[in-house]
Amino acid sequence: MALKVFSCCSYSTLFETRTREEWNALQFVRAIKGRPLRGYARVPLPDGTRAYLDQSTAASAPGWFAQMAAQRITWNRAGELALTPIPDAACDIASVAPPKTRVLADALAATLPPHKAAVLDVLRWHERMVPLTSASARAIRRSSIATCA
Repeated sequence: MALKVFSCCSYSTLFETRTREEWNALQFVRAIKGRPLRGYARVPLPDGTRAYLDQSTAASAPGWFAQMAAQRITWNRAGELALTPIPDAACDIASVAPPKTRVLADALAATLPPHKAAVLDVLRWHERMVPLTSASARAIRRSSIATCA
């Protein structure tokens, strides 16, 4: 099954060529993922303001994400929605913890009009996956790309 992906921000992985806007996007993604921030960033919000993001305001990032998503997607064309968090690598059927994306789904549901969306946390991996950020996953991807070429 294909999934539509909406990107709120993107950034260069090359430190030497990263612009200030890409730095802001990188810090925003770090905040969303619950990772420590390096310095501060300015996050452009739909109302035209720029939110100040640092370690003390990082918990606000899911709410800012929800504002962006609510503003950019034509929700009025859809009826009632089910928002289903995509499980992270550690979220298998034996996992007690919810997927890391659950906080984003909850924030988006709270931003939409009442009764517009429900969060259905129903997906789990059959077994734990290798996190894509791990060295072993990067090696697997590199070897897959090499054999597909």
